[in-house]
Amino acid sequence: MADIAVGGKTQLEVTHADKVKIELAKGQKGSYGWTVTTYGKSIADAIETLKATDLALKSEFGNGSGVPAE
Repeated sequence: MADIAVGGKTQLEVTHADKVKIELAKGQKGSYGWTVTTYGKSIADAIETLKATDLALKSEFGNGSGVPAE
């Protein structure tokens, strides 16, 4: 049986077509909570997207009290 030699470099790059993933949970007293996953080309890009998403969710669903933020 012949020996197999592998040379060179292998690189795996995973790209996401979606930039944001949100899991929304409704609490017993009508409040909401969420988990946000963001993807970006840099940490700063991902954090900026995360901040904007969190702000939009707070505006729509409130910030823990069940009442939307104004």
